[in-house]
Amino acid sequence: MSNAVATESRTKSAALEIAARSILESRAFHGTIAQVVSGRALDHHWQGLFQYAALRVGPERAEELLSQLGAGGAKHPEDGLHSQGDPARELYRRLRAMCLEVSGQQSARHEVSARWYWQAPDLRYTRRLAQLRRSLDPVSSEVAELVYARGLPARDVAVVMDLTLEQVQDQLQVVLSAVKRVWSEGARLPSHDGSPAGVLLEAFSLDRCFSPPLPRRRRAPMFTKGDTVAGRYEIEELLGSGAFADVYRARDRDVEGHTVALKMARTPSMDEGSVRIALRELQLLASVFHPSVVQLKDHGWHNGHLWFVMPLYRGQTLAARLRSGPLERAEARAIFAPLAEALATMHRAGILHQDIKPDNIFLADLGSGADAQDDQTALPTRVLPVLLDLGVAAKDAELVLAGTPAYLAPEVAARFAGLPDPAPVGPKSDVFALALTLRDALEPASSLEPPLASVDAFVGYRATRAPRSPAARAHTDLVPVFARWLHLSPDERPSAAEFSQELAALTAPKERAERRVATLRWAVPSAVALFSFFGLVVYGLSEEAATQRTEAQNARVVAARAQQRAASIKTDLAAQEARSKELEASIARLEKDYRRSKLTREQLASRLAVAEGELRVATRQVGSQKAKLGELGQAAQLRDQELATTRGALEKATREQAAAQRQADRLRGRLQDAREAHEQSQQQLTSRLAQLEQALEYSRSRIAELQTLTSRLERQAQASATRVSTD
Repeated sequence: MSNAVATESRTKSAALEIAARSILESRAFHGTIAQVVSGRALDHHWQGLFQYAALRVGPERAEELLSQLGAGGAKHPEDGLHSQGDPARELYRRLRAMCLEVSGQQSARHEVSARWYWQAPDLRYTRRLAQLRRSLDPVSSEVAELVYARGLPARDVAVVMDLTLEQVQDQLQVVLSAVKRVWSEGARLPSHDGSPAGVLLEAFSLDRCFSPPLPRRRRAPMFTKGDTVAGRYEIEELLGSGAFADVYRARDRDVEGHTVALKMARTPSMDEGSVRIALRELQLLASVFHPSVVQLKDHGWHNGHLWFVMPLYRGQTLAARLRSGPLERAEARAIFAPLAEALATMHRAGILHQDIKPDNIFLADLGSGADAQDDQTALPTRVLPVLLDLGVAAKDAELVLAGTPAYLAPEVAARFAGLPDPAPVGPKSDVFALALTLRDALEPASSLEPPLASVDAFVGYRATRAPRSPAARAHTDLVPVFARWLHLSPDERPSAAEFSQELAALTAPKERAERRVATLRWAVPSAVALFSFFGLVVYGLSEEAATQRTEAQNARVVAARAQQRAASIKTDLAAQEARSKELEASIARLEKDYRRSKLTREQLASRLAVAEGELRVATRQVGSQKAKLGELGQAAQLRDQELATTRGALEKATREQAAAQRQADRLRGRLQDAREAHEQSQQQLTSRLAQLEQALEYSRSRIAELQTLTSRLERQAQASATRVSTD
């Protein structure tokens, strides 16, 4: 395993030197490659060096020692780090000697609280890590720290600690045996990668959030207050310092009351080629115009150093804003959408930013001015996000390896780690860094990546593993989009323009909820009004239908009476017809009797006259009855027509009433659904509040447990110190 670690370290050192040479060519450095590699190595390993020293002499003294180490490397570049061997090895060798000189011990170890160490999410795992550290003697502990947490190969650790390679390898075997004792053989190790190396990395790295914060490398400023550049810009204060340039706030003497940001290159340009390369950042700034990309105002030369002037924004960086808490979704979209559009503009111009992170995003305050606090009618503060520092930007697919390790895209990290066949570096590496910055802005404390004590270990981890999506329950809906934005393969990520559009996912849940609330606000009163209206319609139709049913009933009674009268007339007519037939039969009998008898003509005439008279009376009566029957038939036909009309109106009214009833039922259902949705929303809010209260109670209990554990460990440390002093 030692040979594998050594091979990996040599590969990473080669990648670091290639990166330094690439930056040297693009940055016009003067001096030797040794100076560049020395300075870059100190920046590259700064956090690991600080943690190594802080564990031995304390954080305050560690920062002083690293400042001395940087100053010493700058004063003696030719006989320094690169000429003596691997830069990281020489840095740790010198720093160890400084720590021993301060402490006066052969194996110095500063007494630190357990809270300094990287805190795993599982309390049981944290306790096991503490148990592992206690089981190791000072020498094996330092060997394990240098190899696994600081990234040095065994042969370099032998030089740093003045041991033989065999002794270092023996100590590594002791360390691995200790890991096996704490975790049984074959058990699944709970480290970030499930390996013993991951366990040892996390056992000897300081907590990412411990206080005081891990410092950055400090460099002496090139100017002091009152110095003048180009006879116009008077230096007021240093705003920031990087590896290649310092940024100052300066007063513009030609414009009263106007202040600017003046950026001064730390390295002079002495020939035509270096001047052309030094102007590279100016050319990039001039080729991109977007409100969210810092703009160039003026430039020139000062004692061979290039300077240029940019607007001085009032506000704060995103990193400073996040120290007060995470961004809300709407705030995050308002900040990151313009940044994504600015990136798209840069990419269309063929430019990669290559160093997107919270420190390089400035939130410019575009409020109503200094008197806004006194003016109650002033407009609300507006924020313009601005991308800063195009110092390591690349144009036309230049491959200048650069960036901050925590925000490197996997394809960039793969090149730093020396992995074979990495994916090509392109615009989507900027999209990855911007999406990762967004994730940290939404959940600043949720990232549980490996600790940054070993930058090489972290870069190797980033090259092969995608960062986690937001872990909070409130951000569950964002997991799919972040999985796409932070994908290992750049082909699976969106472009900057697409990313700007997809940021709508941040506010989509709130917008849907607002639409539901707005819908309920007008739907419920409208449903009530419609329900009332249709109720009145149904009531009116019901009254009209009842009236028509009464009229139809009356018509049925009249028709029944008419039918009864017609039946009576038909009965009378039948009786009259029967009577007429009887008279005809009597006449026939009389005629028959006349023929049979010898009645006289007078008798026959008298009888015939009487019979004819009766027959005429009967005929008139029959005619009268027929006329009455015709009248009754016409009246019955009219009543039948009226009854048919009434029946049609009744059926129409019945259909309208049924349709109105169905509409009323639908409205009742929608009203019931709206009420149930409202009650469900209330229940969800109540449930969410209960969950938050439970989470708060759980956090309080965890804090109490940690405080108890801290007190116990401090008492144990004091007891151990007492035993050591007694022995």
